[in-house]
Amino acid sequence: EAEGRGEANGKSKENLATVAVEQPDQSISTSSNERVKQKKKLSKEEKEIRNKEKLLRKLEKKAEKEKEIRKKKEKRREKVKRLMRSKKGFYSVTSLKNSTSSSVSIRQRYFERKLDEVSGESGIPTFVSKCIELIESQALDWEGIYRISGSKEDVLLLQERFDEDNNLDLKVLDSVVTELPYTVASALKNFFRLLPDALIADEIAEKLLEVKDTMMDRKEQLSKLQEVLLTLPSPNLKTLRCLASHLNLVQKNVEANKMSASNLAIVFWPTLMRPSVMDLMDQTKQLKWHYAMTCIIEHPECLQCNDSI
Repeated sequence: EAEGRGEANGKSKENLATVAVEQPDQSISTSSNERVKQKKKLSKEEKEIRNKEKLLRKLEKKAEKEKEIRKKKEKRREKVKRLMRSKKGFYSVTSLKNSTSSSVSIRQRYFERKLDEVSGESGIPTFVSKCIELIESQALDWEGIYRISGSKEDVLLLQERFDEDNNLDLKVLDSVVTELPYTVASALKNFFRLLPDALIADEIAEKLLEVKDTMMDRKEQLSKLQEVLLTLPSPNLKTLRCLASHLNLVQKNVEANKMSASNLAIVFWPTLMRPSVMDLMDQTKQLKWHYAMTCIIEHPECLQCNDSI
């Protein structure tokens, strides 16, 4: 029995020794795995930190660039404000006649001059052609084009720059003007407002009221419209023809820009016809002029001398 107990004790000691030897190995293996996991985790975190830092640097550069653009635009706007306060370099025809100072450098503005004085070889004002060209190349799909206005400061800046250079490429203003197409569209409408005489004179505007005659069918109405419009003076007719063709193209993109012929007519007929305050209060006349303008936009061919409607 004593020998048996001795053998059992010996085996027990051997097992304990074996366990003691194995335990450190397991501990070392677990510790090594944890270190690998921690290293991978740290590596992943470092990578994320580097990516965040990279993104932050990009955002900072973008913010600096935008800040610089805003500064340039603000400088331009301040210049316009100073010019408007001082009226420097801007003289109307009346002030030219009344000016007696020989030391003042006199320069007549492009805007507010008669249509035939600013019409190019084509008979269409250069400014009108340039505005149309920019909008057709960049903004036919801009929502609310001609309805949404550019800022007053940007419109004045554009006009001031064009006064300085009548051959100005309007695209160069993109870096100093917010949403250039809206500004150009507003400036084009303003050009027609500033003309000494309405593009569509009062006597012709009155005849346009006859177009919406319930006794005539659509074809007869368009023939009447053509008959009235062809009595316009040559510069007025050519300019209106150019504008109507352009607006027809704009309304063909109505799904994108939300500007139908009717919506465009609402914007343009008061500007081109300039009715009196009394006429503006006459709802029947308003509806008839709006109808005539809608027809002009939908059928620019009615402004052609040799086209039958």
